[in-house]
Amino acid sequence: PNRHNKAASITIISTKTTLAKTKMRTDSNIKRRKSRQIMVGNVPVGGDAPIAVQSMTNTETTDVAATVAQIRRLESVGADIVRVSVPSMDAAEAFGLIRQQVKVPLVADIHFDYKIALKVAELGVDCLRINPGNIGNATRVKAVIDAARDKGIPIRIGVNAGSLGKDLMRKYKEPNAAAMVESALRNIDLLDGNSAFLTECGGISPTGCQQFFDRILAINGHQLAA
Repeated sequence: PNRHNKAASITIISTKTTLAKTKMRTDSNIKRRKSRQIMVGNVPVGGDAPIAVQSMTNTETTDVAATVAQIRRLESVGADIVRVSVPSMDAAEAFGLIRQQVKVPLVADIHFDYKIALKVAELGVDCLRINPGNIGNATRVKAVIDAARDKGIPIRIGVNAGSLGKDLMRKYKEPNAAAMVESALRNIDLLDGNSAFLTECGGISPTGCQQFFDRILAINGHQLAA
């Protein structure tokens, strides 16, 4: 099982708290901030699109049959998007087989090895989830950006409480909402510095996410980011 999926996560493209789809109450005072709409496979995200429900598998990705079965179960109970951990080249090869057997859009969760991101981009991934700070040097980050732009694949920029830089830990003393937001903005700047894809008119479409071990921190972090 993937240790990364244990963190509480609320992202701008999904919510993992429930697989029951809900509609915004018409009498609610909540007003959604207008954001740029992107596509994750055939699912619109952002803008005035309904909130997309995302979950993540916890099977070994190299066990293709088990992962496909779990994805289909998630889809049957309402998941619009499913994230799959791809920690190795063997898992990347398995991801290609999984992609062929399911219809729901798939997000590949990539850490450390940029070549895995390049591989799944060739195999039909619908979205890449990376932490640019651990994917490698600027040349490697640019290689991932170029591959995503060429194939029209959105990149989900992810940071979590366990991967904060040492300087941020010195500054904030602990993983808190402000530290997470600063880390997320640094990573967005890192990608922006390697490509013009953040422009409104073209290129690939970035999304952002923060993962916390605590729900209150998750809410505070996303309020700050918004």
